[in-house]
Amino acid sequence: MKNLLISRLSKLLLFIIVLLPVTSFAQSQIPVGYFLFPIKPGQQNFLAGNMGELRPNHFHGGLDIKTEMRTGLPVYASADGYVSRLKVSSFGYGNTVYITHPNGLVTVYAHLDKFNKEIGDVVRQYQYENQQFEVDFNLPEGKLPVKKGEIIALSGNSGSSGGPHLHYEIRDVNENLLNPLDFKFAELKDNIAPVFSKIALVTTDAQSRVNQEFGRFEFNTVKVGTSYTVPTKITAWGTIGLQIKVHDQMNGTSNTYGVKFIRVYEDGKLLFDHDLSTFGFHENRYINVHMDYEAFLEKGAKFQKCYISDGDKLNSYNRNLGKGYLHLSDGQNHKIEVEIEDSYENISKLVFNIQSTEPVKGAIVPNTKAVYDYAVSENILKIRGKASANCSAKLYTSNKEELVLSPDYFKNGQAVYLYDLRKGLPDSVVLDRQTLHFNFVASVPPGQEKTIQQGNMTVKIPADAIFDTLYLQTRIDTSKGKESFILGHHSIPLFTAIDVAYETAHPDAINKSCSYVHLKNKLRGQQHEKGCWTENTLAFKTKSFGHFVIVDDTVKPVIKSLGVSGNCIKFLISDSKSGIESFKATLNGEWILMNYDHKRNLLWSERYDKTVPLKGAFKLEVKDQAGNISTYSTNIP
Repeated sequence: MKNLLISRLSKLLLFIIVLLPVTSFAQSQIPVGYFLFPIKPGQQNFLAGNMGELRPNHFHGGLDIKTEMRTGLPVYASADGYVSRLKVSSFGYGNTVYITHPNGLVTVYAHLDKFNKEIGDVVRQYQYENQQFEVDFNLPEGKLPVKKGEIIALSGNSGSSGGPHLHYEIRDVNENLLNPLDFKFAELKDNIAPVFSKIALVTTDAQSRVNQEFGRFEFNTVKVGTSYTVPTKITAWGTIGLQIKVHDQMNGTSNTYGVKFIRVYEDGKLLFDHDLSTFGFHENRYINVHMDYEAFLEKGAKFQKCYISDGDKLNSYNRNLGKGYLHLSDGQNHKIEVEIEDSYENISKLVFNIQSTEPVKGAIVPNTKAVYDYAVSENILKIRGKASANCSAKLYTSNKEELVLSPDYFKNGQAVYLYDLRKGLPDSVVLDRQTLHFNFVASVPPGQEKTIQQGNMTVKIPADAIFDTLYLQTRIDTSKGKESFILGHHSIPLFTAIDVAYETAHPDAINKSCSYVHLKNKLRGQQHEKGCWTENTLAFKTKSFGHFVIVDDTVKPVIKSLGVSGNCIKFLISDSKSGIESFKATLNGEWILMNYDHKRNLLWSERYDKTVPLKGAFKLEVKDQAGNISTYSTNIP
């Protein structure tokens, strides 16, 4: 009797734990078996992407579940609950359902093709009441209850999806993303360990070196037996940052994924510990400082830092260990070990040695093809010029004060000079009668709002926009009627948008009613930033540094009718320059819903009451981001 009572109390306690709202779920609190797998439950399935995978400007927030490379598979509710939020967009998550469950967790189902009838009716009603296609709204408990295993939608390819799949998330009440693989879905199998591809070592100050050089240096890894190593001999000095390029694999698929855990040991002591079991939506853009942003920009290579950079506020690090840098200034040989682990406890290890070696200047080697250039790394300005017995660099400030620099070291016939920008911003440098101009205009510390006026341009940088001290460079080109400017360096990430106001030098040459800012950026490609004119000044916001050009767009969008089929009229719409901004359709003078898929340039109508025939005077207006409008009118018999 006593044992039976204890058993019943244990079950009751477990039931209460599952039902109680939560603020954050620890690994030990995850209710394994509580959720149903949303696609083909009970059958083996595969992933196109996993939680924490490295993506442009964000960590992947859940699972991308494969749907047999097609749309239309049933999507099942993972547990009892109610639909708490619905979203429709041509971009991002596309058609999305959010379900809140009794235990306080929320499951998210994105890139859907169609909602079920009950959900679809609620969405369409809201779209008509607000007269807009893109909607995002919350629902009260009791409005749309769902049962575990109920079909809530059909899988699709809506929004910014790159192919048919279901994006699936599990969140807590504070919008923190939880790793769905921690819920141990039997439909997924993985006994394959993660893979090391490369490492990189990065110097952090003017005194540190890797193989007697300052900068960032990559090394290949090789697998020997059951672990990995670096076959190249490495020497280093000072404070060094370690980066790794790794990926995970799973059974039955060639896709690659992100790893969950990273641990680094120096001489057996744990130095760095990163756990991506959970993270908050607000933390997503910290990926641009967790990864080496410039390496990703220039090479598409996703190197994760095994140290905590200034400005990186991710909560997934064990900050009690310090910042994770290697300290190599004792002349000794150091054993470095790196462990990477996936969600199924598959572990791979990398073991290699670094010999701590003091810097030397090196020998001067004749070089007839010397390069004259410079680069900024952290707080250090690295300048290169021709090596010679009496070479020196003359650094000039904005008021023409002169500072003579001696080479810090020689390499391959080049003289390398290192200057700490915290001492002041130089204007230019002269090396062997070659002059390099830096175009620095301001030093901007993080955490402080700052407004910078430079010529005919004003830049306002919010306190939370930059990760680390910014050494801002600008260059304006107004020659031959051209209006372009370089603002910052494209390799510097921004956390939030900055405000730019640019006063044109050729106001009569610009059609202000239809001009916009064209941005060239290696990561985000060519894009447009819509601005607002006040007299001769164009104001706009941007989340990227790069090369900006003011461009006219007088070309109207193109509307091509695909005719009427059943109770639906369809169109292809496109714009060759600034891009589609909005569209609006009426039938007999009343607003009618037009669904939009930007990937297919497809626009199609949907009546509020689908039993009412599509008849009468139809009018469609399409506007681009420069304000050009095209109109299509017809009478549907």
